[in-house]
Amino acid sequence: MSNLASRSLAVAFVLLALAACSTDTPTAPERTPAPPPYSGTTTIWNISVTADPRNLTAGDSQPATITIRVRRSADGVPPPNGTSIVVGASLGDFNSSGSDQKTATVFLGGGVGQILYFAGSLLGTDTIAAQLESSVGTTRINILEPEELFIESVRPSSGPEGGGTRIRISGTGFTEPARVELGSGGGVINATVDRVGEDSEGGFIRAITGAVFDPAGFFETETCDSDGDGTLDGDRYLPTTVNLQVILTSGSATLSNAFTYLPDDTSCRERRPDPDRPKAQFSFTTNGLTVLFDNQSTPPGLTFDWIFGDGVGTSTEANPVYTYAAAGTYTVTLRATNSSGSSTTSKDVTVSP
Repeated sequence: MSNLASRSLAVAFVLLALAACSTDTPTAPERTPAPPPYSGTTTIWNISVTADPRNLTAGDSQPATITIRVRRSADGVPPPNGTSIVVGASLGDFNSSGSDQKTATVFLGGGVGQILYFAGSLLGTDTIAAQLESSVGTTRINILEPEELFIESVRPSSGPEGGGTRIRISGTGFTEPARVELGSGGGVINATVDRVGEDSEGGFIRAITGAVFDPAGFFETETCDSDGDGTLDGDRYLPTTVNLQVILTSGSATLSNAFTYLPDDTSCRERRPDPDRPKAQFSFTTNGLTVLFDNQSTPPGLTFDWIFGDGVGTSTEANPVYTYAAAGTYTVTLRATNSSGSSTTSKDVTVSP
């Protein structure tokens, strides 16, 4: 068989294979009128196909951009504007996610055309082929299994109440679009996501912390003497540590006690009379390693957060019973919260078998 005959058979096989990849009729951007395909029969073209990015996650809503560049092999001249070129794939979809469009027509301008490629649910390496007359160019895209969404760390881990702190959230499974929330008993503060990506250190989200708009409802407080007369008649804002949550279309992950907001004003302010303002108080009784806590906080209708000081135990019950694993002295902290604010108090608890 001659080389020319072999080449003709190869071209026919590629065109049939591309057409068989989809039951949908390829569609192209609307034109008035749509230019006809380039009609040359003997021209050899250099076709470059690139994908950005080269790796996609199965089922991800973010596409890769396929860029096709065509030049005549003999002199480097591009084909006429409006020349159509057929692209094909086997695993993903063109133009929109879930379209099941395995082939499409791209119209070139200045020898360049682009189309979006979306990963489907199948894993593997997909070959993207672009054909003009007897010339074909290809590239490959890897469709990978989704990584587990996990937050490893946040740095820096503190910033001012006015926000504006640029933080890096390190972890795995981060994809766009992403939302970041900093939560506490005083509400949720949204951070502005700047970038989602991956570098030599691993996956990351870069974000800018939002501002605390209601310090009285957000910051934990401690009682203090506002005028030096020995009476605890004031409150002082304390640095308050909150959880950080990353929310994606595929799910969410939370890192507890991830970021600390630092109050601008830490002076002792005279407490304004407010019958609804929380006052955290408790007593306790020990029985070996077990401690029975009696919550005496006021007024009614509060929510509670207990930290038992051993690095493990927490509770949201009003009157918890907690058993320590070993003898020792532990600092127990109670925070009482309602719509008027929060109050925190701590006591040392000593237990022994």
